[in-house]
Parts: sequence; structure tokens; C-alpha cells
Amino acid sequence: MVGILAGTVEDSLITYAAISGEIPSHQPSSMPAKINLPILPLTKSISDIKLAKYGKWFDDCSEDVRICCSHALNKLQGRYGWK
Repeated sequence: MVGILAGTVEDSLITYAAISGEIPSHQPSSMPAKINLPILPLTKSISDIKLAKYGKWFDDCSEDVRICCSHALNKLQGRYGWK
């Protein structure tokens, strides 16, 4: 079964909403299904997460991908206080 691996239901709903959005440059071949996303209550943030980055994973990628991933990790660390 194919699906979204997410930490919370809210994360999976956000991801689903992002990937099911209409792309203006493409004409849909059929009418997209109406998305009904519930308003979820805020959840308590987990602040004691430790991230690990395996440096060799990025050995065969381009520099812009490496920089983008590093920026994403830095933003997660800054926003949630992760180490």
C-alpha cells in the first residue's frame, strides 16, 4: 500500500493537500476530488528530538541539494530546538 509516512495525522493532511493541489500549467484530465481537511487541535511539540545526518548519503548529489537539505535541518533545529 502506498501512502505518506508522517509523524502526525496533521502532517499527512498537510502533505496530501500540497501534493493534490492544481498546477496552473496543466489542464486536469478529470475533475479533482474536493478535499475536506478537518481543523485539528494544536498538538504539543516534541522538543527533545536528536537528528543525525549521514554525510556520505550526500556524496553523489549536487551541491544545491546538499545545501537545501542542510538548510531544512537547520530550520527544524531552530524552530523546534532539536539537536
